[in-house]
Amino acid sequence: MPDPTPRRDHAPVADASPRLTLSAALPAAGNALRSAAGARFDTLVVQLERSRGELAAWREALPRWQQRFHEQVQPLLQRRDQLHAERVLALDAAGMAQKLGKSDRAALSAQLCALIEPLLDEAGLHALKPLYDRHAQTCYDERIATSDAALRALIAAHFGVDADALPYLASPQALFERLQQRRRQTQVAAAARKAKTAQRAASAAPAPAFDPQTALRELYRRLAAALHPDREADPLQRERKTALMQRLNAAYADADLLGLLELQWQAGQLDAAALAAMVEPRIERYNRMLGEQLQATQDELRRIDAAFKADYAVFGRRRLKPERLNAAMAEIKRALQDEIDELVEDLRELQQAPTLRHWLRRQHPQPPQISREAILFQAMLDDAQRDE
Repeated sequence: MPDPTPRRDHAPVADASPRLTLSAALPAAGNALRSAAGARFDTLVVQLERSRGELAAWREALPRWQQRFHEQVQPLLQRRDQLHAERVLALDAAGMAQKLGKSDRAALSAQLCALIEPLLDEAGLHALKPLYDRHAQTCYDERIATSDAALRALIAAHFGVDADALPYLASPQALFERLQQRRRQTQVAAAARKAKTAQRAASAAPAPAFDPQTALRELYRRLAAALHPDREADPLQRERKTALMQRLNAAYADADLLGLLELQWQAGQLDAAALAAMVEPRIERYNRMLGEQLQATQDELRRIDAAFKADYAVFGRRRLKPERLNAAMAEIKRALQDEIDELVEDLRELQQAPTLRHWLRRQHPQPPQISREAILFQAMLDDAQRDE
């Protein structure tokens, strides 16, 4: 799960004055004569503020979610797994106590193996492994070894290497991470060579018309001159400027254009009239920088959403919002309670069935299962994509 610790630009600052958002100045700046670049600037500011607000909400909500999940959902998961294990043991005991034909005994063994596999693979109830081995055609350890070999072949094909030449590691997951690290190192080296070539070409070419760092440095120096607290005599103003200077240093270190513009507005160096009168080349330069920051923030939101859904088995194509976490928690608890109620009813029916044969014939056919190696390999790919 992504680290919920707030970054510098979201850390609370003990500022005596409220933090202002630049979008509050935009309605006054917006008018029928606003250029396309100016309108784009307004849109980017609003979207970036909204996305950063959502990111801050995620970082505030995740610790609460994790605590509530531990307190409210984990007991339900444990109860569910306990009932699954009780059903398996009850089925096995009934199978030993009742006389079954060959086909019914084969059906019972298949049913038991299908029920035990997730308890071994996911719930870690390894005390059930001898029971699985007694009913399965292939023992559990051999099944895992075969699955791991298939998983190593999938990993080798993904990275374009010979499976027989792969280094031995204790787990396929460790092997995937080793090969992924090698690929990243190769990509970093290639990017460094490309950057070096571009730098040599740039040194021979005329200087670019716009350098983002120069624009940020210009804003920083102008703000630092106004906000530096050292020469401030009034204690309250010195405390206020100290807090603003901390925000300024953090925004500059993070190349946060929006944060610098907000500070300009708060310091009185920027107002609605100045925004409306901003020259077109400067607006276009700012738009490029704001667009990059918006893209980075939205990418981070997508990573958090994907990691959350993977970690907590929350499904859905639409991106989850922090304000929907309470509803998601309620849905998880309701689904688990429904599953628990079904298991309790299933155990009751199993105990009351005239014969085990009667119970077996009432069961629905098991749907085709996705192989363990396919599930694990997809999880590895998802984790690698989130880390990029």
